[in-house]
Amino acid sequence: MVKKGIYIVPFTTVERRDQVLSGNPVFFNNKPIMVKAWDSTIDIVKEDVRVLPIWVQMSLNFKYWGENCLFRIASQVGKPIKTDQATARRDKLQYARVMLEVKVDQEFPDTIEFINECDTIEQVGIFYEWKPVLCILCNIMGHAQEQCQKPVVRTEWRKKEVRP
Repeated sequence: MVKKGIYIVPFTTVERRDQVLSGNPVFFNNKPIMVKAWDSTIDIVKEDVRVLPIWVQMSLNFKYWGENCLFRIASQVGKPIKTDQATARRDKLQYARVMLEVKVDQEFPDTIEFINECDTIEQVGIFYEWKPVLCILCNIMGHAQEQCQKPVVRTEWRKKEVRP
């Protein structure tokens, strides 16, 4: 650990490092980990992350489980990246699982709607396996306003006293 939230991970080979860097987004405890190669010119500070991948579960009818259909529905929340293997193979039918690229400061609705093939509105429940937390005081991801360490500057307006 270099400092809180920043780690240097050694690899046994350059090929293994490149495999991790060029692969799918990395998750730990259902939370995305930002991974990049280090070189001597990098200043080791937390990057200002504004877009990241998350997994969502959608409770919807099995007939909408084709990748194109799932992506079209899920795109109301974020940019679809991929489905998990169980969804693609239709192994678990309780929910469809899709990875989305989302903005950290966006709204995360509990339901979304779409018009089905019969021109009726379908409502889909969405469960977020993890949502990014963005502090509105310091605009840094990872903690809520209640846990912010930034000092609060309070402006108070007072009526000017008139002296005779």
